[in-house]
Amino acid sequence: MKTKLTPWIVFRILFSTFILVLLIWFIRTKVLEYEMDLRLILMISIFALMVIVPVTYLIQTIKNHKSLIESAPTFTTEAKVFSKTFGVGGRYAIAVCFIAFELPDGTRKNIQMNANQYNVIGENEKGVLTYKENGTYIGFVDFRTIK
Repeated sequence: MKTKLTPWIVFRILFSTFILVLLIWFIRTKVLEYEMDLRLILMISIFALMVIVPVTYLIQTIKNHKSLIESAPTFTTEAKVFSKTFGVGGRYAIAVCFIAFELPDGTRKNIQMNANQYNVIGENEKGVLTYKENGTYIGFVDFRTIK
């Protein structure tokens, strides 16, 4: 999901830049005895923007992802474990676990979960699956086996 550049984000960026310029002006006029070069002020401002903008974007993306997960409707249905897939991926060798559940209507839901949940659920088990789905996001909530 791509984060939009909302007016609130633009305001925070401009406000942060304004505070930075005030801080630099204060340092230049009140604290330091010698003249600061304008190029140095410009370099500090550009560096601060290079830090502020990505951090603001990252925070907004995390908030949007959390709201997407929280707003997703929850579904509960009977399901059978169709297959289990385990792999190691990513730059830092992160365990990626997927279980494909077959629903009563024949559709399959491939859901990512953590290793603990993955290890507890066995292949061909039947049970009640609870999951969240919102567009392309499918999140695992619970699976209770039927005995």
